[in-house]
Amino acid sequence: MPAHGNWLSDRYLLALHGDGQTLEAIAAANEAETGWRPTRSGVLRKLQKIGAPYRYGSHKLVIPWRIAPAHRQDPLRYMLAAESRKRQGVELSQPEERLVDLLHDLLFGRGREWVVDYDDEDGFALRPRRDSDADIVRMPKVTMAAQAG
Repeated sequence: MPAHGNWLSDRYLLALHGDGQTLEAIAAANEAETGWRPTRSGVLRKLQKIGAPYRYGSHKLVIPWRIAPAHRQDPLRYMLAAESRKRQGVELSQPEERLVDLLHDLLFGRGREWVVDYDDEDGFALRPRRDSDADIVRMPKVTMAAQAG
């Protein structure tokens, strides 16, 4: 199999991407039309090269921290990612909707308002809301991201 083959037209690739086709499905469509199947990462690079918009935006507004590997499976991280997708106007799955509802129940449904805070060592935690808190997360002071950047 050649390392690089023929691609569908840029217009057709953008249409497949715009229709929500997965990278795997786009690769299969390319193979069906041209006889050459690119890898998923090859499809992604091609889409980036021709200017296809990203499907998912950054979560930096609600997860402004670099998260330590030990904390990536934390339920609060999943809840914040679902909240971020909701704010971006992405249609949420039922499990994502439940995560957003649970997050809001934790933050606002306990008789006192809370925010999500993050510490590099201890991970995610709920903290009582302060007047200086502008959103559902407490902006970090010094985190791994600040140290790395």
